[in-house]
Formats: sequence, structure tokens, C-alpha cells
Amino acid sequence: MPLLRGGRPLKRWRWVGAFSEELMLCAAVARIGPFPVSWWAVWDRSSRTLAEHTVKRVGPVRLEGSRVLIDDGPVTADLVVEETAGVETISPHGDRYIWTRKQGGVRVRG
Repeated sequence: MPLLRGGRPLKRWRWVGAFSEELMLCAAVARIGPFPVSWWAVWDRSSRTLAEHTVKRVGPVRLEGSRVLIDDGPVTADLVVEETAGVETISPHGDRYIWTRKQGGVRVRG
């Protein structure tokens, strides 16, 4: 799709969350028009601490196929997830449309 459609910028993003008894981790990469942004967050359940960071570039967080990579300061992660079939929908938005695809039940391999 073009970067602009009907005067609105194309928005693309992918978010992955992993949850266990010890911690919760999420990572995301987004692009609004030509502008990238990425973020991650880790919640340590035992110490009840949250570490998080957002950057206006993609480098520290990469979502490459089934792989989730974070390399940002004190936080590094390398996860491989098993993806399931997604659900896709097209919805009207004014005289245009928006397309969405969502997946649930994604498991961390390993």
C-alpha cells in the first residue's frame, strides 16, 4: 500500500507478548508513514519492577518472521514464537478501508 492513502499515513505495526510465572515481556515495531518506532517492556513479577524503553527507530527491537530480538542496554532477548493462523478483516473508514490481521495463542518455542 502507498505511504499515504486519502491523506492519511499508512500505519503498520506488530506487537508480540510473552507471559510466564516469572515475567511478562512485550516488544513492538511500528511505522507511521515513513517514520519507524519500536518499544519493549519487561515486568519482573518477583521484584515487581518494570523496565521499558521506546525509541524512534527499529534497531533495538527487531521482529524478523517468527523471531523476536531485543538488544537495548541492559535488556537482551531472543525468542522464537510459533505462529498460528490469523484472523483478517477489512473495515470501512470514511470512503476508504482499513485492513487488520490479528493472531492469538502464539507460543514461545524452546
